[in-house]
Amino acid sequence: MICRKYYYYGSTLRKYFSEHGTKESVSKLQPMRGVFFLHPELFASNLSLVPGFFIYKAAQYSFSAMGYILGRHAAPQ
Repeated sequence: MICRKYYYYGSTLRKYFSEHGTKESVSKLQPMRGVFFLHPELFASNLSLVPGFFIYKAAQYSFSAMGYILGRHAAPQ
């Protein structure tokens, strides 16, 4: 279900870029934004969760990229 959602988001990125401007939009879509590093003690206190976080982020950006490249809309359920 999560994969389908990010695939859908990726397939609508062209429309998002045209409505919001590319420069501002791309800065919001960075894989590792500064907000993740505001509280490094949270990562340090939950080290067992860190690999899952990076796997989730990799899946999120992979399926978004596939949706962007293929460009087919598949509504999330």
